[in-house]
Amino acid sequence: MFVGIRVIGRVYAVTDQCRQRSHRILAGGLTQPNGIAREDGALRSR
Repeated sequence: MFVGIRVIGRVYAVTDQCRQRSHRILAGGLTQPNGIAREDGALRSR
């Protein structure tokens, strides 16, 4: 799952493996991220 936090300008990838959730920052320093874009099977920041 991908989550954009508009207030702090970050997009996270959230994963769940064996009922253990983790997250990592995919992009930071954005201006109110509210969606994601895919191009050729890859995530792209816009």
